[in-house]
Amino acid sequence: NKPENIDLPKYSADEIIAIENAYNYGAQYIYFRRFKNRPPIPQVYIYDLTTAEVINNDVLVKLHQRLYSSGHVPMFFVFSKTEVRIFNCYDRPAKNNKLIYKPLTIIKLAAKISDLFDATDEKDIEKFKAFSGRSFDNGSFWENSPFSKEFQFANSAYERLLTELKQALNDIINKNILPSFVARKIMVIS
Repeated sequence: NKPENIDLPKYSADEIIAIENAYNYGAQYIYFRRFKNRPPIPQVYIYDLTTAEVINNDVLVKLHQRLYSSGHVPMFFVFSKTEVRIFNCYDRPAKNNKLIYKPLTIIKLAAKISDLFDATDEKDIEKFKAFSGRSFDNGSFWENSPFSKEFQFANSAYERLLTELKQALNDIINKNILPSFVARKIMVIS
């Protein structure tokens, strides 16, 4: 659904902005964590590719890069006919400055009957439980799930940018390129 088709009275301004952002990144759904006395926070963009014959990993890599750079959500889910691919948007999708396909985990949704008795199915059930809506709603995903350590805000594009800006400011001051007060004022204004 396009953002202009949103039933405006039904949503807060924060939700409308988040929905428009999700739409701009091609997400079909967005999952919010809701609070009593503050705006909801987008947690997951969801992409429904269940009708796709083939999923192009290069497209997912580029999407991961865009979402990592945007900082809009901590993760995105890609549903196919047989699995859910989960990506961490705080984790840079690159190695040695080359983009790479890097899902956090993949959960199988369907299996052959002969695989139903395999021990790996139990692992998929545990993964599935870790990503339940309830764990996002109450915040336990970020604190207690087996994946919580994977989501380090310090690795986000926003934090990396701030670190680089601080280093640039220090370099400008230490190399006497500009007086300290001028350099700080320029950094604050920009």
